[in-house]
Amino acid sequence: MQTCYTDDTGTWCAVDFAGGVSQITITRNAGRPPKFENVSRDLLYVDYCVAWDLVTGECTDVDQVPLFGEDAEYFWDYDNFGLKLAQLRFYEVPTDTGW
Repeated sequence: MQTCYTDDTGTWCAVDFAGGVSQITITRNAGRPPKFENVSRDLLYVDYCVAWDLVTGECTDVDQVPLFGEDAEYFWDYDNFGLKLAQLRFYEVPTDTGW
């Protein structure tokens, strides 16, 4: 699962830049109680590369955008890989986004 948004410049999704928003792996824990973790940063922000090194092909500058801002469409891209049920709970908690 990853956060994405579409604006005038294209569609941007979480792509695991160092220190940025990460893609989320949701798995089933058969026979065990559910495991909860705070993934607020990964679900409520998306980062994208704003500068590339054309020689190495590596990103040299990453920007982070909060979802639900102005002039963009936001969505979560989700592939269940056969998982029939994924439960997401949203709680208001302070979260350090690292930016």
